[in-house]
Amino acid sequence: MAGKSSLAATPACLLIDDAQFSRTDPGLSGFVEQLIAHAFSQKWPLMIIVTHWQAEWNKDWEAALPTVAAAIRTQQPLMAETWQPIELTPVEDLGPMLKRALPGLLPEQCAGLLDRAGGNPRYMDEIIRFCQRQPRHFIERDLNKPLSEKGFEVCLKQSLSLHELILDRFDAMPSEVKEAIALASMQGQRFLTSLTAEVAQALEVPNAEAGLNGAEHPHSLVNGVPSGIAEFAQRIFHEVASETLDDIMDGEEAHNALKSIMRQRLDDELTTPTTEPRQREMTLAVAAGLFEQAEALDDRPRAARALAALTRIELARYNYATALQIAQRFLSGVEADSWHFNVLNFSQLWDVQTALHTMGQVAASQQAAHAMLELAQSSVTLTPSDKRAQRNLSISWVRLGDIALQQGEIDGAKAAFQKGLEIREALASELNTPRRAGISPSHGTGWGTSLFNRARSTGRRRPFRRCLRSARRWPVS
Repeated sequence: MAGKSSLAATPACLLIDDAQFSRTDPGLSGFVEQLIAHAFSQKWPLMIIVTHWQAEWNKDWEAALPTVAAAIRTQQPLMAETWQPIELTPVEDLGPMLKRALPGLLPEQCAGLLDRAGGNPRYMDEIIRFCQRQPRHFIERDLNKPLSEKGFEVCLKQSLSLHELILDRFDAMPSEVKEAIALASMQGQRFLTSLTAEVAQALEVPNAEAGLNGAEHPHSLVNGVPSGIAEFAQRIFHEVASETLDDIMDGEEAHNALKSIMRQRLDDELTTPTTEPRQREMTLAVAAGLFEQAEALDDRPRAARALAALTRIELARYNYATALQIAQRFLSGVEADSWHFNVLNFSQLWDVQTALHTMGQVAASQQAAHAMLELAQSSVTLTPSDKRAQRNLSISWVRLGDIALQQGEIDGAKAAFQKGLEIREALASELNTPRRAGISPSHGTGWGTSLFNRARSTGRRRPFRRCLRSARRWPVS
């Protein structure tokens, strides 16, 4: 607990860029809402900075859809004067940026291109890149001289959209770069370079490694290629790369190749993890996104198991807010009938249930605990001599007792804990090793019952909790 307390007291700043895209990521919105609530209730020294397009902010603020803007609106009474919207105005003068790149432009040409950029540095950068790719539009084909009259008209006409400018830049790149980033885009904003190369090999696309390196330098489209986990430098780069996939190759064949390779990678990781932890985590994240809405119904349970594994990773970091966000993604799949609780084994169910229980999601954690109980009961029925199944059954009853106690249902808690303790005592007696079963002599049912009665009569739960402390310490593997 000391570690968690010190972490909570550490000042932190969270940046959420381009939050208008949270419309397609309800998990992020839920995470922000929960984080704000916990930050205030626990008095965490936390600053959250959110960037958002103005028009979309106005829409999302009023919408019923789960978005970051809606999450902030929901928590606005809690935040009161501690939050402040800041409208970022366009950069007043991008003239020096333009003049350094194209020093020969006439004043009226500078004014026209600056007006087109509208104070947006990213837009200005793409306009400059577009002009530099078109030397024929400059007098004597010299980039240090003015644009020709016709060239200026073309540059203004072709620079109507930032999206179109970037698409034009993509078209001008070497084929190996275009192919590599198009393949990488199937994984999402972040991607595994080794997976990209493996898919390229399956499709007989040459020079994928060189293409990814070129995408980072000199083209500045992605970052982090040498580390093995790269990401697109801008969200719009990912969008354009994804759009170009079908123009460059057979998109359906490429997606099928990615899914085939990911099935094997994921199954290997869930069975016997062998890769470096960051690579494993990224593999699980890509698999969850890839199979979550898969048309093939047998692929969706893979997403569920990947989400459970990611939940365990975050629990091990004591990152309960993120663990909750992932567990809620799993629950969303259950509610959408994409998969059911029974696609997880007991250990995976425990991880999901623990994230929900720890973060106070009582109804959802109870639902998961009942799924644990059903799985354990089925295993005991199928193989009565299975000691692990008996242990899991006891754990399930104890967890249901925890939830009942949390809800103030003393009788229900007593019944659930008593069942769990009885199973443990029987298992310890059979094994003749009380310590292995997590039972000490002082935690027998008789004393537990007396403390239950005491808790019930006095309304005090502390002695009741003390008698069941060993139950909560029993590890799940």
